[in-house]
Amino acid sequence: MVTLDGIEASPENIASGKYPMNRPLYLITNGEPTGDAEKFIDYLLSDKGQSLLEPHGYLSLKQIGK
Repeated sequence: MVTLDGIEASPENIASGKYPMNRPLYLITNGEPTGDAEKFIDYLLSDKGQSLLEPHGYLSLKQIGK
């Protein structure tokens, strides 16, 4: 596990903000999402979409308490 300033990059430390090197993932659209963009965002926010995040190094919304 990677540490920075003696703090492990654990999901708990990242979610709580204790681990100092993290960033959110933003999905930006030109106005309200429609069509395929809306479907993609809805999919990512679904349980199935959220389950795909962890294997790629991201925390799910549930893991960060949202």
